[in-house]
Amino acid sequence: MGQKGAFMDSLIEINRVALDAIDKKLSLRPAPLRHPLPARSARTLGLVTVDGKILESERYNRVIAIQTRFPFPVTSISIFIGLRNEYDFPVFSSEVVLLGRKKRFFMVETHTPGGDGRNNDRTLFDRLVQVKANYPALLEKQTKVRAETQNVLNETALAANLTNSLDGEAMKLFLDYLDVYLDTAEKAQPVTESAMEAARQGFERYMEDELAHGFGVKAYKMIFGKKGGEDRAKEHFFGR
Repeated sequence: MGQKGAFMDSLIEINRVALDAIDKKLSLRPAPLRHPLPARSARTLGLVTVDGKILESERYNRVIAIQTRFPFPVTSISIFIGLRNEYDFPVFSSEVVLLGRKKRFFMVETHTPGGDGRNNDRTLFDRLVQVKANYPALLEKQTKVRAETQNVLNETALAANLTNSLDGEAMKLFLDYLDVYLDTAEKAQPVTESAMEAARQGFERYMEDELAHGFGVKAYKMIFGKKGGEDRAKEHFFGR
């Protein structure tokens, strides 16, 4: 493999690779923002930069790919995709934390807003579990996630502490997950009017859980403070 191909297999490129793959399948527009990117925080003396893309469409409430660079050799990358409430469809989420040149934490998962599993969840979950089984090297490196996030996790989640030697495998699994997710999401149908209120309430519970415990939200709070972090997370991740 040439130098360019090897670089594209690095998880540092996951946002660009994800957006390229998404662009081939979806027609999206930039989401209007009260808190635009890139952003720096006086709280961190301007040393931490948050940058990326926050997109939307008539079907998708949010498609985001955000990278947070710290002054020490740590980079946090968040990818988050969610349909609008009327579809009551699982959320796609991936987090990568690059620790120096070789160590990284990698996670990819789907969440059911509210944990009720009403619309298309089983079809999606079964397909993703089949994909995950094709990556034994990553499964061997799996680690437990914090207990407070268990209420939104399911069997599709894979969290692992890796070295850069497994970046290529992690990138392939991520793209396989993304392909299955988008394929299923594009076929999702809106819920009935009678089910809409339950979908809305489920999403509100899910959003509150994520604001309390989500990886990306915790980083925002650290950078912008509790209120500033929550305000930005609500807008960037949930369109509020």
